[in-house]
Amino acid sequence: MKFSKLKLQFLLLLLFSSRLFADTFTDAIQDLAVRTACVGMYNMSETSTGGPDPADNYTPQMMSQRLAQESGSMTRTTTFYGVCFDYAQFAYEYVIRYKNWYNQQGMYEQQVWMVAVHDNSNQITLEYPGSKSNYTTYHNGVYLKVPSLGGNRSVKAHKMPWGNRPTRHEWIWIQRADGVQFWVDPTWTDYFGYVVYGYVKNGEEILCRPDKKYCINYPSYLNNLPLPPAMGQKAPPSSTANSTNPEETIINAGRDYIDIITGKKIHATDDDLSYIISAGFHTPLENPFKSSIMGFSVASEGVPVTADTWHSLLYIIQLDYYKLDERSALLFDVDLGYQLGFNYFELGIYGGGGIGWSDDGLLPFTFQNPGFEWKWTVGTRLMLKKISLRGEISYLNKTGYMLGMYVGIPIANKNSRY
Repeated sequence: MKFSKLKLQFLLLLLFSSRLFADTFTDAIQDLAVRTACVGMYNMSETSTGGPDPADNYTPQMMSQRLAQESGSMTRTTTFYGVCFDYAQFAYEYVIRYKNWYNQQGMYEQQVWMVAVHDNSNQITLEYPGSKSNYTTYHNGVYLKVPSLGGNRSVKAHKMPWGNRPTRHEWIWIQRADGVQFWVDPTWTDYFGYVVYGYVKNGEEILCRPDKKYCINYPSYLNNLPLPPAMGQKAPPSSTANSTNPEETIINAGRDYIDIITGKKIHATDDDLSYIISAGFHTPLENPFKSSIMGFSVASEGVPVTADTWHSLLYIIQLDYYKLDERSALLFDVDLGYQLGFNYFELGIYGGGGIGWSDDGLLPFTFQNPGFEWKWTVGTRLMLKKISLRGEISYLNKTGYMLGMYVGIPIANKNSRY
């Protein structure tokens, strides 16, 4: 078989790097993507769409000496002609086979999983091979177990630079020793001719820039991708450090929370946001910005993170100041609501009210001609990553209906991988 000059250069680089093995975690998982791609070939006939097979950029001949060494006393190397599931299963089993070596490179214990996405690219499922007597689901001719704790996660699947996120696809996750979760897609690696991998941040798989030495193709847009985060402080050994049971090891890969209304379990992201400080203003709903009556507020918005409450319950504790023509008012509010989206994304709804007092003058602390004030509120909250945007309508007993707008930013984080 004839090789191009580019492929010959790639072969030499790969042989040296892979035979000697890399000394960093990100090198190791990029090598894994290439190793898997080299022994795999995508078979479109096994899919529902059919059609010609896609490009097979990585072939066994590119690492023939390494494959011969790994085969041991056998004089053959197992290859496969399948679909994305087969690439993911091969990569998963390869890591399990060489677990000790991957631990030396920085993998945290046995935190490696096959990852499936079905029709919703914002929801993924962790799984691993099971048996006919012990399985959760069955697809691609394989019995699979979905861990009862943390198997379903609200994480957006990775997207390519042009914006597409996969559906009906499979790849793997590997957790680094500092708690950062990485993902590797060997199928797309084989198809595009460069390593497709990254890490998980704020409930989304981030695509990272691959190392050129692992790439046959290197389009210019790869230079715009971020590099993976540097290794941080290693996490201490877990209570299940010596366990090889995936049902136990996943306990150390994060926490599950329970939706207070639906009872559904969902896995939280590594980033456990605690509080948001927001500020906003109020203006009369009728003739807004044309009235001398105005209100200003500061609030603490929180989403409880406890062992039995998922990120669905939201609460707001707020302080309101109103300028009421010749008077002023101060109110304390409490609002409760429900976050409809997972992991601080999408829409939430809330309602509540407040009580306080008013005085003559610009500051409600003179207690000159004091009066009782009250209000009720309904509103919505839109989370953009960690930025809170709120809009609400309230009724203040002295002014009538008011329109409120708020912006909030996070101020506290548990800074923990759990």
